[in-house]
Amino acid sequence: MAGKSELEAGLEAMARDFVLPGGGKLKVARLVSTHLDWFDLAAEHGLTWLDISRALASVSITDRRGKALSFGTITAAVWRARDLRDQAPSSVQKPKSRTARPTAHKKAQVPHSKPQPNPKSSALPKPAQDERSKPASSNKDILGYMQRAAALRKSRDR
Repeated sequence: MAGKSELEAGLEAMARDFVLPGGGKLKVARLVSTHLDWFDLAAEHGLTWLDISRALASVSITDRRGKALSFGTITAAVWRARDLRDQAPSSVQKPKSRTARPTAHKKAQVPHSKPQPNPKSSALPKPAQDERSKPASSNKDILGYMQRAAALRKSRDR
């Protein structure tokens, strides 16, 4: 098993890749996909998503405001990169399995599945509009309502 020095070296490599010439920053998704093995290694060491966020912030990998990347940003990027890696052609050697993942709470352990598009859904006729979804009343109806409400208020004031 790799030691802390390999994790630290990976963080330093990500920090170098994150800053682009001219002061720009690399997109998080590109950074994660390039260094996905590091995230797998971090999971093997038992780091949670919060630990990973803090580690990235410690080497100045932050959001636009300079704050640590959010749990959702990191998890989404890692999961997408893993999905892309798993969908790669079999000729490409796939790195380690997806079983070891960092967890911050139980919700992070549940694998997300993408909804599959239904090709028949566009061919189905649209349902008829019910009474609640009809267009707004005409001005005449609204004016009548306002007059009845005014008359009711006047009768209460007497």
